[in-house]
Amino acid sequence: MGTVADYRSRIGDGLLAKAFQASRAVEIVGPKWCGKTTMAERTAKSAAYLQDPDRLRCSAA
Repeated sequence: MGTVADYRSRIGDGLLAKAFQASRAVEIVGPKWCGKTTMAERTAKSAAYLQDPDRLRCSAA
């Protein structure tokens, strides 16, 4: 897995920042392994990981 230093800016970075200014919650949809989680973690102030309902994890930056 890459590090933060390896992150390549995406067109969606600016769009995501604008979406967070307009709304408190944003859904990011796309194919596997395209950087959705990394992009969101770099932009969001908090995150909720829902993929494993037995282990709901929320984090705040």
